[in-house]
Amino acid sequence: MAREYKNIDQETIRLNERRRVIRNVAITGGGALALAASPLMSGVDPALLFGAGLIPLLGLSGAASHFAKYAWLERERDKESARRRGKPVLGMPPQRQCFATEIARAQAAGKSMIDKYLVGFNLETGEPLWIDQEDLCSHACVFAKTGVGKTLWLESLIFQQMARGRASGCTFIDAKRDSGTLAQIIMMALVTGRIEDLIVIDPFDSVHAYNFVLTNQRADVKARKVLRAVLPPTSDQSTTKHYDRLAADSIYRMVRAMESFGLAWSIHDIAVAL
Repeated sequence: MAREYKNIDQETIRLNERRRVIRNVAITGGGALALAASPLMSGVDPALLFGAGLIPLLGLSGAASHFAKYAWLERERDKESARRRGKPVLGMPPQRQCFATEIARAQAAGKSMIDKYLVGFNLETGEPLWIDQEDLCSHACVFAKTGVGKTLWLESLIFQQMARGRASGCTFIDAKRDSGTLAQIIMMALVTGRIEDLIVIDPFDSVHAYNFVLTNQRADVKARKVLRAVLPPTSDQSTTKHYDRLAADSIYRMVRAMESFGLAWSIHDIAVAL
């Protein structure tokens, strides 16, 4: 059977902890008062009475620690929210010095770079969550609704990969063709000094399109690529095969003509010639 998951937010967790603290204060305080009012305590040693009177202090100290913790947490959240231009902060603010700490650890170990990747932070503690280089090559899937930051999370991994230098690389496929995402990746490439390694391919943009005929292959191979890019494979019917051969012969002749110029050409030039 599948596990049943309970959906609980940070505010509910805080409310439950506050109730627990208040309950402990009430139990310890009520218990101490009941002992003090009991006739059985009339002949008890004063030192023991003094010790029993300290019991409520345990509950009060726990309550004071609880409220002081959340007062400090709210201040840290406000600081983190200000860094994020007013965006809310869930749970404990992240430990922003984690990269500096890991760089110092890597240098102390004689390594030239960090040997792991930051994938996020623990909501309850703010501690960084790292994965090893080998784990990054594993298949993974991220489920989340629109607008929660899936693309930004992938961009953070790309930035860490870019910062490692030319010994590393990656491929990012954006089905949305978002210009903002492209601008962000270009900016990351500029910051990390990898702008010369960045290759942008957009089949719907003539400037960044992938020219699949810009190869050293024979003219007949290129002609077959052009033919199948515009016409699907035909059936075995005699009439269809006849016109398919005519189209293949026409495109082959145009490809030979394009190749004779000695210049780069693309499928758009074939479309203009037709």
